[in-house]
Parts: sequence; C-alpha cells; structure tokens
Amino acid sequence: MKNNRIINHWLLPLSWLYAGVVKLRNKLFDWGYLRSKSFPVPILCIGNMAVGGTGKTPHTEYLIRLLSDSGFRVATLSRGYKRRTQGFLLSSPERTAEELGDEPFQMSRKFPEVTVAVDANRCRGIAQLLQLSPTPEVILLDDAFQHRYVKAGLYILLTEYNRLWCDDAVLPAGRLREPCQGKDRAQIVIVTKCPDHLKPIDYKMVSKQLQLYPYQQIYFSRLRYGALTPLFPNSIPKGEETYHTEGEVMPPKREGDKDRRGINNQHEEGEVMLHKREGYKEIRGIDNQHAEGEVMPHRGEEGKDRKEINNQHEAAEEVMLHKGEGEKQTLPEGADAVLLLSGIAHPEPFIAEVSRYGVPVEVITFADHHAFSARDMAQIRERFRQLKASHPILITTEKDGARLLHHPDLDEQLKPYIYLLPIEIEILQEKQESFNQNIIHYVRTYSTDCSLH
Repeated sequence: MKNNRIINHWLLPLSWLYAGVVKLRNKLFDWGYLRSKSFPVPILCIGNMAVGGTGKTPHTEYLIRLLSDSGFRVATLSRGYKRRTQGFLLSSPERTAEELGDEPFQMSRKFPEVTVAVDANRCRGIAQLLQLSPTPEVILLDDAFQHRYVKAGLYILLTEYNRLWCDDAVLPAGRLREPCQGKDRAQIVIVTKCPDHLKPIDYKMVSKQLQLYPYQQIYFSRLRYGALTPLFPNSIPKGEETYHTEGEVMPPKREGDKDRRGINNQHEEGEVMLHKREGYKEIRGIDNQHAEGEVMPHRGEEGKDRKEINNQHEAAEEVMLHKGEGEKQTLPEGADAVLLLSGIAHPEPFIAEVSRYGVPVEVITFADHHAFSARDMAQIRERFRQLKASHPILITTEKDGARLLHHPDLDEQLKPYIYLLPIEIEILQEKQESFNQNIIHYVRTYSTDCSLH
C-alpha cells in the first residue's frame, strides 16, 4: 500500500492547538453542553475525516440509487460549497451550478426524481425539507460528519486507501479535519479508491490499522469508470461549420454519418452507449508514442505549466481505478487526441484512466471546485486548438462538467467535442449485498432513538 500523506512537521504545534479546540468542541457535544437535534426521519450522514477527495460524491450517488430503487422518497442536503447563493435552496431545472454548487447540481441532473437541497445550516435545511409535500422518507446529509448540530441515525465515514486517517495529521500539518478519535462516531467505515487485485492480507492490514470497534462495520470500495457521454448531446456541427486545430480542420458532420462523438444519430438525447473492454494489461502513457518514464508537459494547479513523469505503471498498481477485468473503454469513433480537463482534488486516477485510450493526451488541471473564469475558458479553447490532431475531443469529469454546462464564456464551437467520464463505486469482497441490506434495514426500521448499533 502506497502512503500518499504529506505531513508538514514544522506546522505540528499549530495542529496540536487546532486538535485541542476540536476535541473540546466534540466533548461539549458528548457532554450535552452543545446539543444535537434529532428529526422524525431517517438521516444518513456521509462524510470523511480529511479534506480533499475521498470519493464522497460517487458514494452518495450509490446510496441515492439504492434507496430510490428500493422505493423510498430520497432527499439530499449539502452545504453547496462555493455556491454564489445563501440560505436554503431547492434544486430545479432552472438552477445552475453557481446557485447550487457543482456537486449538488451534478446530482440534481443525474437524479431528477430526487429532492436536492443546499443549506449551510443543516438543521434549518432538514426542517425545510420536512415541510415539503410529499415529505422525504429518507435524507442523505452530504459531507456533514463534523456538523454535529444534527444527530443522524447512521454515520458513514470514508477514508481513501492510499491516505488512511491513521497515517495523517490534523490541519494544518496534515489533512485531517479532526483527530482520529472522531472516527468513533461512525457505524460504517468505507475504505475508498482501492486498487484492483487486493489480497486478503491487504484487507486485514488496513482493518487493523484503522483500529475500529466491534460495533463498526468496515467495507472496501473501488471506482468504476463508465462510458463517455457528451456534455451537450444536441450541440453538433451544422452545415459547413468546422473547428480548426493547429494545422488541421475538423470535417463537418454529414447527413447519415455517425456523429464523431460516438453516438449514433439515431439514438435519443441522453442515451448512454456502453462499450466493452478487451483485455488490457499495460497502462499506456499520456502519449503512447513516448517511452516509459519520459517527462511530458503537464498543466499544474490553476492551469500553470509543470512537469510530470509519465510512468503509469505505478498508477496502475496504486490508483488505477477502472472497469472490470477484461473490459476496455473506447473513444468516440475517429477521435485521435484528447485534451483532459480536471478541477478535482486528486486527478491522478482520472489521468491514468484516460491515458489508457492509446492516443496523445494533453492535460490541464485546476484546483478542486475551481470557478472557471473567462481567461480560463480562453486558455482551454486555445489549448484545444493547438492539438495536433484531425479529430480531437475534450474529456472532463462530471463535477467539472457541471461548472461548464452554463458557463457564459464557453466557446460554442467547442461544445460538440466535450465529453464526461462518469464514475460509480463497487463494494469489494462480495459484500455489496450485505452493505445494501444494512442501509435498507436501517431506513425501514428507523425510530428517533435507533441507529445501526
């Protein structure tokens, strides 16, 4: 197991001070001086100990699918990080990522039948949800593990396989929001982003490191990438419109041709075409014409140039998260180069997955939840034009796509070539059914005084 932690030891005195304040706050809740409020509805809290990406959104989406498919009316409530609105806000078809935040907006698009709300004051938000008609039968609190003013019935705590909380330190020296003792509030712990082919000893070692109590159940999950889907299904080149790249011209779509995005023009908008993988043993570099270990240009945080060693074999072992054994992801028909756009916390698995396609990939990355400016849009457009290819495409994450969808400065001619790479989770060790049953049992048997243990 690779340990990706970076602890700034010279900041440890500040971390001890911060940890002391957080411990005191938690004790005040434990002793009843600060009160947690219960509600007459089952509430599941999904959160983590560390800042940054642990795969919280795909796990929340997994729970949405599970509970919706089981017949429950589901609502989600999150803070709406970096949104430009305040107070309680419900999703609707007219809402944008700027109003809801990128992750709630993403969920509202994927699950229109689910009530998605945002409010930094979770108690107020839950009270507002319970006034709706029909009333939600279960509420998912997104990223609220440290929000102790709400007493959830079930706490699900995530920790990344390569960034376990037991190997980290409290802010600012490390990335933990609170000391490790906070884990005791969770009934379910999920070790996320696990690499493929873990051995039984690996599961045992991680379980031992986390030092969980008997009432705490542990699961392991990995991410699975889906088929590329166009961000703008109806935005296709019309007539003789072309998109020029450096030295090349994009041929226009002709009547009767298959769309260059790989979606046959006979399929309805939004229909996802699934692609099977073939055996694929080796992870290809960002440009498959370059040798293993060669330095490739890469874009750093906020779009600044930096260098990255192009060796994806270690990524395959540690962070390569892909579809199942024997499957192969495919590009849209004719695509011969990719501009990869990422504004997420840990883009390495995303980059590694796209590099498997076997075509040249240029990478531009921004900080997590980055608000794209007009200058950023111009930079993205120019980088796309500079690709030395006949049929380039742009691949980004679902979260980044949420921020691009209504962006006023996004080039209209670029829209037909933008694709999303969706992700889902898979519970490992053949424990998916056990996990599902635990969640459903909690919701069905809920009372204000019950929890999983």
